[in-house]
Amino acid sequence: MELLSASAIKENRLHEIIDGKMLTEDNKMEIKEVARIAVECTRLMGEERPKMKEVAAELEGLRVTKDKHKWSDQYPEETEQLVGVQIISAQGGCTTDYDSITNVATLHIEAGR
Repeated sequence: MELLSASAIKENRLHEIIDGKMLTEDNKMEIKEVARIAVECTRLMGEERPKMKEVAAELEGLRVTKDKHKWSDQYPEETEQLVGVQIISAQGGCTTDYDSITNVATLHIEAGR
């Protein structure tokens, strides 16, 4: 089963292993990414399998990305205004950055007292 799943994912044949009712054009990328992570978790050699923290971070990144797209689709004009904005207050600074390893946006806040 593992080999069949791995080859189906690599060859873009998700429809062979995923129920057609679940696989839509809207969620195809997310399902493919979750399937890829699942295949990595089933590797025989423990050293080749990802750590659970890495798996959790990747899945969280997918969730955050999906939620972000829902919001940005609903408010496209707000999204354009927020991209690349840096806010600095009188008492401290606020910056945003993006962690490409886990695909999770983070917010760093510094405030002096």
